[in-house]
Amino acid sequence: MSMAEERGMYVVTNEVPDPPYPTDIKCNGWSPMFDIARIDTSETWTLAEDEERPWLLRVWYEAWRSVPVGSMPADRRLFARRIGCKAAFLDAHAEILLRGWVLHSDGNLYHPVISDMVLEMLDKRRSAAERQRRYREGVTRDKVDVTRESHEVTRESRLGREGNGIEGKGMEEKEKTGRTSTRAGARFTPPTVEEVLAFTQEQGLSVDAQRFVDFYASKGWMVGRNKMKDWKAAARNWARSSAGEASHTEKLRSGDF
Repeated sequence: MSMAEERGMYVVTNEVPDPPYPTDIKCNGWSPMFDIARIDTSETWTLAEDEERPWLLRVWYEAWRSVPVGSMPADRRLFARRIGCKAAFLDAHAEILLRGWVLHSDGNLYHPVISDMVLEMLDKRRSAAERQRRYREGVTRDKVDVTRESHEVTRESRLGREGNGIEGKGMEEKEKTGRTSTRAGARFTPPTVEEVLAFTQEQGLSVDAQRFVDFYASKGWMVGRNKMKDWKAAARNWARSSAGEASHTEKLRSGDF
């Protein structure tokens, strides 16, 4: 028996690979979207007995809550405690519950399917961050352009007042309009995922911060045909509409299937 087996670990390969992503990765409010069709047709799900299937879901759920996200402890006793079952039950059903989990060099178990989901999450985070960066750069350029126009209006206004009193009055009105446009253009700034997460946690709201930002960023932060004015109000509405999803997550947490 190997040292790993003596410690109650489950190893499916003699080679110990490095973790598939950095070991400090957290889900940070990101909720996984499990592919029900993929689960239903998987070999593990097909081979599992009825009493084992809820525990499979529990394992996947707990792995998503772990740090690093998508991992589980290699020690079977800790594994059992994490999913809320007795070690003897885990040992009796290890062939199914630990199927596909691989020991990595950081001492944790990783499952290739869940690892793929984590990598997909990281790609979406990077894409969202890039969209935010481009959006903010665009807003900054717009502000610079409006400020430049305002300065031009001011200069033209002065020239107009010097040359013609009536024209100067008209340019004053244009200058006033330019200042108003500048203030209106700088009114709304899209929040970051961290800002949304901090606000919803402070307010006790059940909101997937990453999904919220991704959704509105993909729409250019528009609500219908209008530009969003208050993202905090939008987050509160989002929380009210996601009550059904929160109820489903609670059932998954309790094992009530």
